[in-house]
Amino acid sequence: MKTLQAPHLEQVSCALCGSKDSSLLFQVVDRALGVPGVFGVVQCMTCGLVYTSPRPIREDLGKCYPSESYFGLDGTRNIAPEEVPGLLSVGKQRGERLKSLLLESGYSYPLQVKSHFKSVLNFTSGLWTRFATLHPRFRIPSFTEQGRLLEIGIGCGQDLLRFAVLGWHVIGSDLSPDTCRFVRANLSLDTFQAEADQLGIPEHTFDALYLHHVFEHLPDPRRALAEFVRVLKPNGQLVMEVPNFDCAQSRRYRKDWRALEVPRHLYHYTPKTITSFLKQAGLKDVQVMPVIASPVNVFCANIPPTVASDQQHQNVWWRSFLITFPLYFVGPVFGLGDSIFVTARS
Repeated sequence: MKTLQAPHLEQVSCALCGSKDSSLLFQVVDRALGVPGVFGVVQCMTCGLVYTSPRPIREDLGKCYPSESYFGLDGTRNIAPEEVPGLLSVGKQRGERLKSLLLESGYSYPLQVKSHFKSVLNFTSGLWTRFATLHPRFRIPSFTEQGRLLEIGIGCGQDLLRFAVLGWHVIGSDLSPDTCRFVRANLSLDTFQAEADQLGIPEHTFDALYLHHVFEHLPDPRRALAEFVRVLKPNGQLVMEVPNFDCAQSRRYRKDWRALEVPRHLYHYTPKTITSFLKQAGLKDVQVMPVIASPVNVFCANIPPTVASDQQHQNVWWRSFLITFPLYFVGPVFGLGDSIFVTARS
């Protein structure tokens, strides 16, 4: 891990309404990676947006990301070689059959699964697809024939590879050149380095944009959304997931909530504020849903989100299917939805 340097800090106004009036909720230090400094989490007194201020200046944001450990390039989070055949055989393995059938019936993926239940699922797809979204496997865009999909913030490439396997023409962008090189070298997928609000590609290029826990990292959400609208084709899909500051875990643990992750998370969205941003950007058919990103965010909600702590809690009792499966569907009813799943159309 590279030596961490203290970033230069700046005070910022509310990105949603422009107000300079805010109240300090709490001050925090970086418990996860130890970036030096004391950072504030404030709430706009006009519109209620919660954001980090003071925060690192844009030029110093890179100091908050020790690349090898944070992005998983040291082998702690990347796809193991034995996992790739499983991804490439989606819809063929017995354990994947039902999931593939649901993807075909509810999301139009051409997986050609044979089943007597297909006609029933096709008829009732409007009823169960929103329910299925509560499970992480189904938080994806609907399929577009010959569609082009851009993932912004690609991590180790798991999601990008999955979309390629499912039939999308994919490309990934990331601020980290190391991440782009890793995904190109190990997964043979197209990537390019760019900031999310300066993609540098022609307008109306993509049928879908996908961001998984990335939008909260962006320093200028309004500018980023304008760029997303620019590169999406008419009626294109924006699909993303962000932490939910309005969940029970956040209210319980406050500055120790694991998904706060200051100073890397610059905005701390609620269903109300993320909806306001999307509608301001001119997006339509906006839908938001509190969901559970991972059981670790429920049972270990105050443990810093480091690779070590994630690995430490891999093999505990609540990782059992009998616990995790009902948790995904029932937990959000009781306010445990630590993330917000967002879909919208351009």
